[in-house]
Amino acid sequence: MRLTSGSNTQRGEVAYIRDRLRSYRTRIGMHTVRGTFAEACALVIGLDDGVPEPFLRGFKPWLVARGSDQPALAFPDLVLREAGVKDKGSRSELTASENDACIQALFNLLDSYLAEADVESDQPASSPETSGDPRSG
Repeated sequence: MRLTSGSNTQRGEVAYIRDRLRSYRTRIGMHTVRGTFAEACALVIGLDDGVPEPFLRGFKPWLVARGSDQPALAFPDLVLREAGVKDKGSRSELTASENDACIQALFNLLDSYLAEADVESDQPASSPETSGDPRSG
């Protein structure tokens, strides 16, 4: 997963994304009507749609790689499962405490995902000499 290629412009975009997500996490009620998990997901999707390099592109595969037994689910449903809320028929059926836990799980998972993606973006791309490519030689 390579979120950024390391250019200053893209690093600025990642900083902007992280700043927005931090604001959403700490002020969810300011950014939404009811402060629900569904609204938090909508904010994140809207942010992803509004940046030049979408950051959610690898989020669902990253969640699935964490051990999901339901790879066909959308990322909000995978987050529900990560938060321990598996059997709700609808995201609107969450209790207040489940809603809060799911919002925290969403932003914790996004933090982890972006941190991992940022570390990988700092790694130099492998060259044929270092990649073990049998054609190099």
